[in-house]
Amino acid sequence: MEARKILFASIPADGHFNPMTGRAMELKNQGHDVRWYTSEIFDVAEEILQSRENRYNSAFETTHR
Repeated sequence: MEARKILFASIPADGHFNPMTGRAMELKNQGHDVRWYTSEIFDVAEEILQSRENRYNSAFETTHR
């Protein structure tokens, strides 16, 4: 299969972001270019998933850590 560019977009809430991480890793391991569109609270996308992250310009933070 040809590698594709895939964008995961999520509001900044654990229940929206976390369920997508497993699928994102699977696609990345298959050689696809996986990126995230979410807020800075989920910097984990770039660090742990080793994906590029595109941040919202402004977003309402629904999760406090």
